[in-house]
Amino acid sequence: MLDPEACHAWFLGFMNGFAQGCPGVVAIDGKTLRRSYDRAEGRSPLHLVSAWAAEQRLVLGQMAVEGKSNEITAVPKLLEMLDLKGAAVTADAMHCQQQVAQSAAGGRTSGQDYVLSLKANQGTLNDDVRLLLDDWATPVAESTQTNKGHGRVETRTAKVSDDVAWLQEIHQRPRLKAVGKVTATR
Repeated sequence: MLDPEACHAWFLGFMNGFAQGCPGVVAIDGKTLRRSYDRAEGRSPLHLVSAWAAEQRLVLGQMAVEGKSNEITAVPKLLEMLDLKGAAVTADAMHCQQQVAQSAAGGRTSGQDYVLSLKANQGTLNDDVRLLLDDWATPVAESTQTNKGHGRVETRTAKVSDDVAWLQEIHQRPRLKAVGKVTATR
């Protein structure tokens, strides 16, 4: 009985009220809902991209996508719907794309920071960051932590460098301030 578009617009306005007061981390991630496929109709499972306010334990917004590959196009749309000024937006390596970085850095209000995971899916950027952190730059910060549990000892070393001007020039990630690396040894 409800008009879906009007309800969606109202809900976004309501959630934006929460988003404005949500400093801290907003995690972007996609999930496929179990058992949401329909074999009889030939429909694939429902896949959603969500913006999760970690400290408030609240989903600020969701967007349905047709498949994992479409997450890359859905995330900028989701970020544009939300007012995340003052928040730090995080996303996994699938979203280490220029368009996602642009939306996370600028968004509707510009003012949020972003942290994107980087893996081999971004070949030249990954290679250049490795080169920077392994060979060229002196880390601004470095920390090592050792944990024991589940029958193993794990040592993690984190390095961060803010010497990123040449990375910014080559790879053009908006407001790139630093890169970091975590090395885990078990």
